[in-house]
Amino acid sequence: MFPIQPYPKRILLLFALIFLSLTACKTTTEITKEEYLEDTDWRIEKIITDSGKIIDFEKYHFKPIIAYKDSFIHYVIPLSKKESIDNPNGVIEDSVNINDVHSLYVKKFSALATTGCLLGGAVGAIAVIVATKESCPFIYSFDGKQYIFDGEPYGGAICEALKRTDYSLLEHLKQTNGKYKILLSNQVDETQYTDELKLLVVDHEKNTAVVPDYNDNFLTLENSLLPIRASDQKGDDILKFLEKDDLFLWKSDFDYPLERQTWRDSIYLTFPKPVNATSVKFVFDVGTTLWGSQMLKRTSELRGNKVKEWYSSLNNPMIKSQLEAWNLREEVYKLKVNVKVGERWITKGIILGGGPFITEKRVITLNISDVKGENLDIMLTPPIGFWTFNYFAVDYSKQRQIYITELNPNAVKSSNDKEITELLSSVDSRYYIEPVKGQQVNLEFKAPETRKGFDRTLFAKTTGYYDIHLDKSVPANFAILNKIAFEPGYIVKYSNLQYLNWKKEIASTQNLGKL
Repeated sequence: MFPIQPYPKRILLLFALIFLSLTACKTTTEITKEEYLEDTDWRIEKIITDSGKIIDFEKYHFKPIIAYKDSFIHYVIPLSKKESIDNPNGVIEDSVNINDVHSLYVKKFSALATTGCLLGGAVGAIAVIVATKESCPFIYSFDGKQYIFDGEPYGGAICEALKRTDYSLLEHLKQTNGKYKILLSNQVDETQYTDELKLLVVDHEKNTAVVPDYNDNFLTLENSLLPIRASDQKGDDILKFLEKDDLFLWKSDFDYPLERQTWRDSIYLTFPKPVNATSVKFVFDVGTTLWGSQMLKRTSELRGNKVKEWYSSLNNPMIKSQLEAWNLREEVYKLKVNVKVGERWITKGIILGGGPFITEKRVITLNISDVKGENLDIMLTPPIGFWTFNYFAVDYSKQRQIYITELNPNAVKSSNDKEITELLSSVDSRYYIEPVKGQQVNLEFKAPETRKGFDRTLFAKTTGYYDIHLDKSVPANFAILNKIAFEPGYIVKYSNLQYLNWKKEIASTQNLGKL
């Protein structure tokens, strides 16, 4: 498993990513060090080393000078007068051996594609073209100066029968002249159907945080406890990847052989537990990999000219329950939370996939009345290549007072200037439809007065689904579909084969371009 190797090979998350942006859009994306070596023109925003050290170039006033030479990333950061107080030299100059790099977060700029949005006199330029991303709309928050990528709601809801409500934390959203402003945009080759979009204003007691569960509840966190141990199936320590809500993620090594004994990883977490505790709030920030989102499209493509019949069949409760059973068996988009009770592992909860670009912190309440002792042991068994893991914690505190205000947009303008406020005001199957990549809608919400003595957290409440644009003229491939349906673990084998073939195609294309 890459996290504990001295020269880690990360999952190839953004191999064919084309990321086009103007400076007003602050989205940053991850690449592997192998990708960086193939094209050192990436503008590095952050370097994360194997030890967990984060070198964040974005926090400095001036842009760094970065160069790669002789296996080292060299950098010089000119400091402002304020930054130079503790550094009389006026610069920070250092280097990082490429072999010690865990991951890189980068930007790459191009004028090939830009999408401008004018809102309240402020211009936010947003352009994201992604070769492998295949899921859900993008939400951008206005922070008073620019629009910042802040959410990806209802990932995996690929037809109306799978429509669901999602909550996206809008951590960058700021009040501007008594208003909150967000933007909903389609940046993928699919048609997006949004039934409802509201802004949730959650006021909560100071020194608490609020996190949604999967039942439309917001739970307060007051004393979250980190794992005291974390290991993988080989017993290697992976705690450094999971104890902070940061960019230092744990993922499977995706470059694995086709022949192997198991197609799953294992994560073992140990938390402190009060002896008399009967329930716990299990907090996590995990998500679907970019390749996992791509597999939604590839498996849907297998249905060919029968895909519409498949979507319609999911309105049948029995068929939908069979899909749910398959999801729980394979765990590619739903992950079981197993708690150790005595000598047995018992499933106590389910985690839903999200992202892949932005994952959300979520919480589920676990019944642990049958767990004895002072430790709580949790096991996850993710299939290889489908999940990313950022952070885990538990919280035994009581629920505190919160006030939730649901706001309908009081001004909505789409890219074709149609007023669509009424379409987004309730779940009624009257959709705001975005069939074209680059289509977007601007929304304004009147900010309610703040409550004295309370902190405020903002969420987008979004209900909808999306239809991936597929070739629906080809015959369905029932041979592979039946293997996926009835052969446990075959979806991961098939995913790996697709990944290796795709990687060869990309390499071949790159080689042709060099001729």
